[in-house]
Amino acid sequence: MIVLVLFYTQGVPYDKGRNLTCECSRMINQYSSEFDKIVCYNPSTLREMGYGEYVSESDSTGVVSKNPNFNNIGFAAWKPLIIKLQLDKMTNPDDIVVYHDVNCSKYPIYLKYNGFRRHVLNLLDMAKYPFFVPQVPEYRIKKICKTNVIVELGENHPFSYMCKNVCVNFMIFRKSNISDEILEEWRVACLHKEWMDGIVYIKNVDGFSHHCPEQGVFSTILANWIRKGTNNIPKSFPSVYFVKRDINKQRLITDYSYLKYVMSNHAVGAVMLLLRSCCCCGHAVVAVMLLLRSCCWCGRCFTWIFIESVGDSIPRYTAFICPFILCACSIGSIKRTY
Repeated sequence: MIVLVLFYTQGVPYDKGRNLTCECSRMINQYSSEFDKIVCYNPSTLREMGYGEYVSESDSTGVVSKNPNFNNIGFAAWKPLIIKLQLDKMTNPDDIVVYHDVNCSKYPIYLKYNGFRRHVLNLLDMAKYPFFVPQVPEYRIKKICKTNVIVELGENHPFSYMCKNVCVNFMIFRKSNISDEILEEWRVACLHKEWMDGIVYIKNVDGFSHHCPEQGVFSTILANWIRKGTNNIPKSFPSVYFVKRDINKQRLITDYSYLKYVMSNHAVGAVMLLLRSCCCCGHAVVAVMLLLRSCCWCGRCFTWIFIESVGDSIPRYTAFICPFILCACSIGSIKRTY
């Protein structure tokens, strides 16, 4: 079973958000045939269910400047809650919960997904993990997340600043302990007032633009998982982004330079091959190859990352040839002395 979860505000007198009732209805009408069930929440229903703290009102937006009225609906603390509420109802290991934003007036592309259900299954398969969220390759976490969140939740680690941001307007979770764990961690973190509101508690670092509360918090948690290898999450996760939020325009990540902040200083001359294949017109796509290389310079270890993407015209047997080619490379230590 695949369930689509939506959230919408109704506007005055029900709440102080923008009235997105029509947008929610349009999403339902567009995709009702793609999913086994569509579940909708709004601030009123959450308050009736006893979850009023997730849609609480605050006096000002502060640095949450790109999301008007977020201060009146709990700074989107409700997002992990409603996903988890639905996932907790699922019993089959193959059950899937999909969350998507509803503001299709602001983003008309939300109504133009071709084969939405098929994309959901393909993206989970590509992720090779129980959940999927697309990356935002042009933004590092420090740009859209308050510095106090990175210092406290992200343990002030360089990787938490420099890791790429992910976009939580669209998320997929398969029923699993791993999905439950990250959703629960995210839910609890979103109840931390100082991490969600628009108040600046410590000076934000250079490059900070604005705070995306629930997105910044999730991106920081995900960076922690990647850095620590929590639940064997791939270092390359997530490997996909969408062009202008268009799920029809999926692209593979080609810039993994941020991984240098989690490489060990003792990993000298390491070679790492990541091959992802998918069937396309009878051919395989050899998606990502990372050559990780480090050298000592001025007493400090730097990691150089080289990414090569092989076109989809390469025959399937290329996936078997590549490892033999890499075997010809030296995997010994390489150290420069100056």
